[in-house]
Amino acid sequence: MNMDSFRDILEIIYFISGPLLVLIAYGALSQIKVAKEQLEEQRKFSQITSKRDALKVTSEQITSYGSDIVPLQNIYHKKIESEEIKYFSKSTVEVNGNEIRMEPCKDKAEFKKLDLIFEEYTNVLNRMEGFSVFFTSGVADEKIAYLSLSDTFCTFVKEAMPLLLLLDPDKNRFTATTSLFFTWNSRLESESLKKQKELLDKKIKNNQPQTVKFVGENA
Repeated sequence: MNMDSFRDILEIIYFISGPLLVLIAYGALSQIKVAKEQLEEQRKFSQITSKRDALKVTSEQITSYGSDIVPLQNIYHKKIESEEIKYFSKSTVEVNGNEIRMEPCKDKAEFKKLDLIFEEYTNVLNRMEGFSVFFTSGVADEKIAYLSLSDTFCTFVKEAMPLLLLLDPDKNRFTATTSLFFTWNSRLESESLKKQKELLDKKIKNNQPQTVKFVGENA
């Protein structure tokens, strides 16, 4: 190769080096874009999978509440009825947000009867605690379960609260149950107040003050 040929090759490399670098950079950007799109697809797939798994667990727990917990609640209620225990009906419970005020029954005879239902009470509360953990931990979707179970769940917990507070005054034993109770009960109260407001607003709108003009009064 002579000097002239070598110079010609250098000139060719010089002229094409600019476009070549542009092509290389464009290719790198394309690869980055593809990688980002792949990551986004993976993120979406992960979200869909997580949501699907959460819905599956939620469905299982809703079914389990009806097949496992409700029968235990019925056994518990029948025991109270058969033993003629009035402790719960003679106690008062007020729930305000995350605060509970209770006035326990002061009848010593009724208090002693609580031993008769300890086993039934513990069985149903332990099962409800296991149920509640799925929702307070976020493994299951509590908003979906709320639609079908919130009323019966909160009603039972509130009924059982006089004994629950005696056995667990610091709320360290049935933490998931009480946490889910406060979440659902507050939502139920909020919805109830909203409905009451809507009804009141409707009544106000339909009962606007009317005036009757006297004969001869100017229009």
